Amino acid sequence: MRPSQRFRKAIFPIRRRVNGILRRPIWEGGPPRGVYSEAELLRAGMTPGGFAPPIAMPAVPDDSEIRTAGLGQERHSDWDALWVCRENVFLAAPTLAHTDSNGRVCSESLYGPHAWDDPVWRRNGVSDVRELSGDFTSIVSRWNDGRNYFHWFLDGLTRLVHLPAFPPDCRILVPCNLPAFAKRSIELLGLADRVVEAGNEDLRIERYWFAGPSMLSGCPDPLGVNWLRQVFLRDPQPAQTRLLYVDRNAPTRNLTNRQEVRNLFEKRGWEIIDPGQLTFDQQITTFRGAKAVVGAHGAAMTNILWAAEGARVLEFMPSRRRNGCYAGIALAAGLAHETLICPSDKRGAMEVPISMIARWMELMENG
Repeated sequence: MRPSQRFRKAIFPIRRRVNGILRRPIWEGGPPRGVYSEAELLRAGMTPGGFAPPIAMPAVPDDSEIRTAGLGQERHSDWDALWVCRENVFLAAPTLAHTDSNGRVCSESLYGPHAWDDPVWRRNGVSDVRELSGDFTSIVSRWNDGRNYFHWFLDGLTRLVHLPAFPPDCRILVPCNLPAFAKRSIELLGLADRVVEAGNEDLRIERYWFAGPSMLSGCPDPLGVNWLRQVFLRDPQPAQTRLLYVDRNAPTRNLTNRQEVRNLFEKRGWEIIDPGQLTFDQQITTFRGAKAVVGAHGAAMTNILWAAEGARVLEFMPSRRRNGCYAGIALAAGLAHETLICPSDKRGAMEVPISMIARWMELMENG
């Protein structure tokens, strides 16, 4: 956590009290007055809803990036994946967190431990309110604005694991201007006629079916991972023969010796792919047939979701921006994940140790 984040978290309790005294109510464009927990109300029998049946996460190995990244991602496997139904509920932009009659915001809609940093606390001004009648749920949050491939699937679509508990005509709020991969995923789920785009306005909804996140963001567990694999991997499993190198050319977490690394994989006959240039269907097909996947830490590695159990994954990890989110996907999906820590700057630009690549490639080719 950066110093600025530590400071904001430390002063959050004071800021919340000041909000309650000096700022306008949330339904008039101000920030929340506090937080409340739907899980606590559910357990007390005070609200209609339920919990998704938990699925145990496999034991996290001591050397897994889930632990060694130092973000505490191994501590959140007991996340409550819940749903509730509320009447005449107010959803606050920009993250569409829902509130109670006291102007408090639902903790689970703000990802619990992450609640203090949600943009909803920075609301300052009158917001337009859009009235919606009927039944609605939402997959919009501070993590899912529709543009990021990882967050769209893990923080967005996985909330639809609760959909069977909702009315069959329940409509789904999604971010505006969805990219092609997001639109196609909705089509494949057969839900294209039920989505409603939500912009920057507040919402007042007649009946809101809150679909809680399946995980704390960045901490994948089997509930959401298994659901994604179940709904998108319906065709027969092809042979696992493909050796994939995921090329990355981005402003952050890029490879300073990108061309040299790419040349090594090309010489050994690996497929060099840029998932961003493939359709969503092509990404699924490509990774389903993977025997091994190598790539730099980044959203494109979300595609290991589609790899068959037992596939091997090597992730180039910047030393100064470590994260075990893809190791979490791999563990939940039964993949063999390894991390190669690469010296990096604070933005994650890294140099892959060339001397170590050949050994890893041989292991993965013959594994």
